[in-house]
Amino acid sequence: ADFGSGPQSDVFCAMAAAIAMAALLIVGTGVSTYLVEMRTRVDAQDQLHHIAMHDALTGLENRHAFNGKLRRRCQRLARGGPPFALLMVDLDRFKPVNDTLGHPVGDRVLKAVAARLQTAVRENDMVARIGGDEFAIITDGLSDPQIAGHLAERIVDVLSRPFVVGGQVAEAG
Repeated sequence: ADFGSGPQSDVFCAMAAAIAMAALLIVGTGVSTYLVEMRTRVDAQDQLHHIAMHDALTGLENRHAFNGKLRRRCQRLARGGPPFALLMVDLDRFKPVNDTLGHPVGDRVLKAVAARLQTAVRENDMVARIGGDEFAIITDGLSDPQIAGHLAERIVDVLSRPFVVGGQVAEAG
């Protein structure tokens, strides 16, 4: 049989082209599936890391993330690295908020506290929720205790204002 010309060679070329296209489609689908699975795996790992290092209620970094950053800052400082300030915030009147207004209102107050703390500090300062009504702030590069004092005063001022949540007034600072 001569496949060089004629109707049989046209059929052979069409079949070869169809098989090649099917093979390319299968390979392309496999590659795209692999890429989607890899992206999904990376996204899942990022999400797990975020969950492990952040407080579910406030979205702030949690005690685990705080402890790690504090340890690294102390190690750097011991080697002559840059200074930092550590501020601890404990809400004095938070328990009565939970007791009288309920935990859902208390949760909203904690979210509002987190938001106020984030507005009181610089963009690259770390605000962490380390316990029920306890927060911590690590500020890099503060070598002047007076500046850290001003930041502490600003935080006290911001948190001492009443919180209005769902028509209820709560003072938690």
